[in-house]
Amino acid sequence: MHETLNETEIEQEINNLRISIQHHDHRYYVLNSPEIGDSQYDNLMHRLRELEEEFPQFLTQDSPTQRISENVATSFSTVLHPEPLLSLSNVFTPDELQLWLDKAVKQYPELETNFILEPKIDGLAVSLVYEKGKFVRGATRGNGQEGEDITDNLRTVRGLPLTVNPIGTKTIPERFEVRGEVYISKFEFDELNKRRAEQNSPLYVNLRNTAAGSLRNLDPKVTARRNLSVFIYQLGWTENNDLFDSHQKTIEWLASLGFPTNPLMKNVSDTNQIVDYCKNLEAERDSLNYDIDGVVIKINNLASQNSLGIVGREPRWATAWKFAAEQATTKLRDIKLSVGRTGVLTPYAELVPVFVGGANISVATLHNLDHIQDLDLRVGDQVVVQRAGEVIPQILGPVLSQRTETSAIFEMPLVCPDCHSSVTKKDAEAAHYCSNVNCQGRLARQVEHYVSRQALNIEGFGEERASLLVRNGCIKSLADIYLMQDKKTQILNFKNRLDRLRQVARKYGKKNDDRVVQHLKRIDQLDKFPGIREKWFQTLNVGLTESKTLPLHRLLIGLGIRHLGETTAKLIAERYRTLTNLRLANYEDILDITGIGEIVATSIYEWVREPYNQILMDKLVSLNVNVEENQIAFGDALQGHKIAITGTLTRWKRPEIQNLIRQQGGEVVTSVSKNTTILLAGEGGGKKRQDAIKQNVRVIDESTFDGMINSIRMEEST
Repeated sequence: MHETLNETEIEQEINNLRISIQHHDHRYYVLNSPEIGDSQYDNLMHRLRELEEEFPQFLTQDSPTQRISENVATSFSTVLHPEPLLSLSNVFTPDELQLWLDKAVKQYPELETNFILEPKIDGLAVSLVYEKGKFVRGATRGNGQEGEDITDNLRTVRGLPLTVNPIGTKTIPERFEVRGEVYISKFEFDELNKRRAEQNSPLYVNLRNTAAGSLRNLDPKVTARRNLSVFIYQLGWTENNDLFDSHQKTIEWLASLGFPTNPLMKNVSDTNQIVDYCKNLEAERDSLNYDIDGVVIKINNLASQNSLGIVGREPRWATAWKFAAEQATTKLRDIKLSVGRTGVLTPYAELVPVFVGGANISVATLHNLDHIQDLDLRVGDQVVVQRAGEVIPQILGPVLSQRTETSAIFEMPLVCPDCHSSVTKKDAEAAHYCSNVNCQGRLARQVEHYVSRQALNIEGFGEERASLLVRNGCIKSLADIYLMQDKKTQILNFKNRLDRLRQVARKYGKKNDDRVVQHLKRIDQLDKFPGIREKWFQTLNVGLTESKTLPLHRLLIGLGIRHLGETTAKLIAERYRTLTNLRLANYEDILDITGIGEIVATSIYEWVREPYNQILMDKLVSLNVNVEENQIAFGDALQGHKIAITGTLTRWKRPEIQNLIRQQGGEVVTSVSKNTTILLAGEGGGKKRQDAIKQNVRVIDESTFDGMINSIRMEEST
């Protein structure tokens, strides 16, 4: 008991202990420079636990004692990222690096050539949200738009501060996000495998997969035992977007708050310095205590980043220099073709399995015929294989000294390997295509894509079942997915007849009799619909019903338009609101949408005018599939406006105001340009406000914005 201390003094001691433990965690796990011994640290932690147990009213979630949760989850919930976690483009050579920079300068001629470089950690990207200085939520990157809530597991990462306090005069935003890469160090990986060897458990092979699996374990206690680490590489969204004018200053500020940042980060001013840094780091990568697969290159000036913006899912202001991957030699058994959902015929290599970069590789893509010919690949060759970016298997070329007379040159067939229709090739493209829009191989991949989670999310289909239903004639176009219930009686009657045959075989034969076993196998071979029963149709019906209510952008994703991903589908849906409007759009109008380039605009424009696709769209409409962006379109008060946002807003959070603009028909832009019509300005916001004045862009405050919305609503109500 603590009879000599009152509750105020107890609370103060608890707070002092937490501050002290957090300080020593930072010294040990981040700076690698401990100030006290293990026993002294253990005494601090023991004292804190003792006080919290005796005075539970002072126990809080951000206490160091609460890093490891006792709760075992059954699954992870989904988290929507207010701002997407983007992917990076790749460069592999100085020429590719220069090409990337030339494109950036062309997009933004005033670009300052000042760059921040840092090692590209081969780990798991995470989003970390802080409110009032406390860590409140952590999520995986997922698909960039949404990830999994792994807050309890991230609390176990000892280098991650659970609370942060302002340093100097710079205040901490009420709410903000930081982004980082979680990894397992080489030392901890070796220690983990030593323990597994002692337990006669299979050893882990790949550091990245081990870190990712540990972080996504449903039991935080398991995650805690893996001793994961994290590097913070970026400040994400904040309540105030104008904290600093450069990426470097932002990272230095995060480091001052206690976030672990990479000490190898460097500021350089030209491409020669970038190349030198990349080559030097590649030579030293084995000496680091963590895996890296390249260097992240970012333009330092944040205003320049905003002006460059993004294209698709990639920022124009950053790229990754990827290191040469681990290589091995094996035999090229055969070259075969797969049919994609757009009809493209993609060659792929069948290899004698070989272990490369922590995985067994037996298949590798060959992209197109030109690629095969450029590499001079022949079936039967010994080939050099690597994991491109240490992820995707890739063939670098043949070992010519080991080529034999039996090696065979690959020739693109004149007919599709699936439907035997003629193969075509566009002059401007390297790819070959199946000419048949009704090709079953092509349709099976379209169905697989249409029902996928990011598209219409219809359960019950996978690669095998989609192919099975197409090849058995149940699905002859995407619209037929919605008619599967009409085939229910026919399919289930057929299944029942097979069941009766099985019952007869078992009734008149002895158990485990070879003849009975063989007879049952033959019956199974007759089953054209394995795994499809009454329950499957019930699940399918739920999925079909729900899919008809999803917004337009999900349908656009599902239609499989070439080059159209989730981000561009949302841009299209926000602009046109209905499929009818999109079908009437001209090419120039599509190209005018911020974030959409010539290739994507051409693909969309040509797709909606293809007669086969027009018939499909008409069928979907007749089946009551939603063709409007109904989940976000509530008005048109801001129709035609391109609105930038700056400063600290008091009435809305940043994601809320962005959604409201889109809901009222406006378009959110990330920077001020001559095409911007309104700058919504809160407190601060110096750079964008200055740009708006220069460009004669209207600047409004929150009250004026609210008035614009309400005035339209009042007119509509009268």
